[in-house]
Amino acid sequence: MVMKKTIDKYADFVANNTWVICIIVGILFVGALFLAQQVEVENIDLNNILPSDLDVIKSMDILEDDFGGTDSAQIIIELDSLHSFSSEPRDIRTYEILKYQENIQKSIQSLTDVSSSTSATDIVKSLNGKLLTSDREIIDLMKDNPSFTSYISSDKTISLIQVRLNDDFDKTIGTELNNIIETIPRPDGLKVEIGGSSIEKGELLKLTSEDMGRTSMFSMISIFLVLIILAGSFRYGLIPLSTIIVGVVWTMGFIGLIGMNLNTATSAVISMIMGIGIDFGIQITTRFREEKDKHVTIRKSMRVTMESVLYPMIITTLAAIIGFWSMGLGSIKILGEMGTIMMFGVIMCFLSAITIVPSILIITEHFVLRKQSKEV
Repeated sequence: MVMKKTIDKYADFVANNTWVICIIVGILFVGALFLAQQVEVENIDLNNILPSDLDVIKSMDILEDDFGGTDSAQIIIELDSLHSFSSEPRDIRTYEILKYQENIQKSIQSLTDVSSSTSATDIVKSLNGKLLTSDREIIDLMKDNPSFTSYISSDKTISLIQVRLNDDFDKTIGTELNNIIETIPRPDGLKVEIGGSSIEKGELLKLTSEDMGRTSMFSMISIFLVLIILAGSFRYGLIPLSTIIVGVVWTMGFIGLIGMNLNTATSAVISMIMGIGIDFGIQITTRFREEKDKHVTIRKSMRVTMESVLYPMIITTLAAIIGFWSMGLGSIKILGEMGTIMMFGVIMCFLSAITIVPSILIITEHFVLRKQSKEV
């Protein structure tokens, strides 16, 4: 009984305060849009997946605290097979190449994200006190020495520079390393590339951000086309779309407000929120179209619409909240984060549906009626 009275009062408020609601929604939308800019897409690691009280996570934390991070990158220096018939070197173990590695290491050491770097050059210098200049002496030194197997391939065509990164390295580290490689003069007959799990994380992060924007836009357009076809009207297809436009922005803004971020796994929730949230807008729009043919005034039609759909929408929202909240009861942290974001998304889509959708419907209906009366 109490809920019914509350629903009736809110239905009256919505029907009679259209512009007030639009202004409030607009202010919140702009604020959320600003906060949403603070949300970043992060790489996923074990700390995002496993609970922090596991022994393996505690051990990793101790390792990182005492010895620094475990993130690394590799600079791969390889003899270019395209030059196999030239007079260029057939063996990576030369002074010219070792000196080139030394120049790269000196340059990358200036990067704030680089903790240290090691290569075959460092081993040669540690064994002799300086870098040997004779190719024959270098080859003899490396021959049958297991210390070099981590840096020189068995066929002597590839040499590695191991780059150790700081804990919170920037995702642009790959670009910075590439810029240094392109700047330093390179001996003929070499091709140089970067690799490693940390570089792969950066590429994955870049692709995730691009895919998130692409899939979100595809979802939006697809939903809009389906709504137009089913509603048989451009206007009634567009209005429910405001539910997920406002709802998603509010969700991202709220995530930014509480300091959460997305990662390569939870970034998919945007499309999922759209798929669930659009139902709220469709319910209100469809019911209003039915009621406006039964009542004399638009406001009366909207009041009856809201009284009819609010209760089932509230039940649906509560059920979704319970379901997504329960995802956080398990041990896998990433599922809990996904459930939390989905819960926020459903709540925000529900709120946007019961505010902006009725307001737009009333405003557009008055506009259409005024246009029709002028034509008559």
